[in-house]
Amino acid sequence: MLIKKKVLIVDGNDMDRQFLRYTLTNASYVAESADNMHKALQILDEESFDAFIIDIHMAEMEGIKLIKKLRDGKNYHTTPILAVTTANVEALRQKGETLGISDWLTKPFSPHSLLNILRKLGVTNQHQFESLA
Repeated sequence: MLIKKKVLIVDGNDMDRQFLRYTLTNASYVAESADNMHKALQILDEESFDAFIIDIHMAEMEGIKLIKKLRDGKNYHTTPILAVTTANVEALRQKGETLGISDWLTKPFSPHSLLNILRKLGVTNQHQFESLA
C-alpha cells in the first residue's frame, strides 16, 4: 500500500495552483490548495499536512505572514516549507532563512525541479507492506 504525502499549496495565482496541483497529483501526492492565507488557515483547522508550497508574493505579504504563523505554531514548526517566488532576490532569501523556509523555487520552474526539491526535503511517498499473516 502506498502512503501518500499531503501537500498544501498556497498561491494567489490560479494557473500556478493548477500547475502545482497537477504536478503533485501525477506524482502520487495528495494536494490541497488555497488562494490566500485565510483559506489556508481554514483548511489547516480541519486537515494536517506533510509539507507546504507557499507563494511568498501573494497580496499583502500573506505568504510571509502564513509562514510566520506556521513556524510559531506547535504543529508545523519543523514541517518542510517550499517558498515559490517570481523574484530571485538575495535579501528575500536571507529573510526567508530566518523565517524557517526549507527551500526555494523561482518561477517559472519545471515539474522535475519541484519534485526533486520535495525529495531532497524528505517529502516522499512510501510503500507500506502489509503483513501476510
